[in-house]
Amino acid sequence: MKRNLYLFLLFLISNYALGQIEPGFALVNDKDGYVNVRENPSIHSKVIKRLNNKELIYVYDEEGQKENWLLADNDGYIYRDRIKWVHSFDSVKKTGESENSISFAGNNISITITSQKFDKRKHNIKYKDSYVYRIDGREPKGIDGYLPKYEYKDFDITINGKKTIIPKDAYSDLFQPTAWFMDVYYDKENDTVYIVASIGDGAGACQVCWQIEKGVYKRRKTGIPF
Repeated sequence: MKRNLYLFLLFLISNYALGQIEPGFALVNDKDGYVNVRENPSIHSKVIKRLNNKELIYVYDEEGQKENWLLADNDGYIYRDRIKWVHSFDSVKKTGESENSISFAGNNISITITSQKFDKRKHNIKYKDSYVYRIDGREPKGIDGYLPKYEYKDFDITINGKKTIIPKDAYSDLFQPTAWFMDVYYDKENDTVYIVASIGDGAGACQVCWQIEKGVYKRRKTGIPF
């Protein structure tokens, strides 16, 4: 596990050295109110779809890719200056961390996220050629065919004095949470909180972003960082 984590970190460092950005989450932010997604990184390439402003996407560079373009959601290419990075918003301070929990507080936001050991007796596990491919009917993220050791247990979130409920299906398919790779950002203008985490390691690595708007959970986005 430590070796796989090392390889994942080496991947990110190598991207930085090559002038590539670290994979991450962003919002569409274009003066026209939408952005064209093109089949290839060229203004002359076919438009395959449009993304409206404020839509949450996962973007990253590809090796050798033209510097003005980003790959969005593994679907197509958009201009680099048509997004606003989630990590550009105000960072909410980390206030505590232990082996199975992490806490953040600030801007009238209080968040504590806990994990627990994975108990296979409490789950319906399906195998295919000896590899785990379904847990409780869903494709698991954060693992690479093996049984997970840890899973999320609870999201305790209070915003402006009110409890925010994160439904279980927003995290029940995510495994191997890594507390020290978690951050919280706050978009004050739109009163929106973003919880960003990296889970798993090696070939099972995955990134996830939960979006909470005006104290109400809106959506979750995942992305594979390679």
